[in-house]
Amino acid sequence: MADQEKGSNKKEKDIQLVEERYGFVKKEWKVQRAFQVLMLLFLAAGLMGLFGKGVLSKKTISHEGLDIEYQQYVRVKTPTKLSIYLKNPLDTTVISFNSDYLRDVRIDQMMPQPIASGTENNRSFFTFNTTSAGLITFYIFPEHMGPLNLNLQIHKETKHLEQFVYF
Repeated sequence: MADQEKGSNKKEKDIQLVEERYGFVKKEWKVQRAFQVLMLLFLAAGLMGLFGKGVLSKKTISHEGLDIEYQQYVRVKTPTKLSIYLKNPLDTTVISFNSDYLRDVRIDQMMPQPIASGTENNRSFFTFNTTSAGLITFYIFPEHMGPLNLNLQIHKETKHLEQFVYF
């Protein structure tokens, strides 16, 4: 009889222990499910371009005879490009950048090469011969993390572009 009581008490303690652990396991499953959902959202955002090239990052601005294509989300120390399509190019095209933007990026290359360049009123300007081509591409290398505000001026008309540079 004493053995039966010991066995019965042991079973009750085991059942109680399983019930306590089951409550913890249920909480753990909820946390695990939440992290799985977060990981899927993070992966989907990455595949769509939130962390680099892709649908969410690629931006195009169209306005009166020109299109500007650029990546809104770029990585620090990773090259990206800014393309300007001129639909009705003049003989020469003058493009200028605000100096704040150029402090945070480095222009590695320009296609075609400018025929003149200089600075004036806290802006750097580049003059291009655009009689034969209506595409001007700047290959840009972001130097610092954080938001970038570009005030791009083309033929005295200013376009405001925003980029975010992340790790």
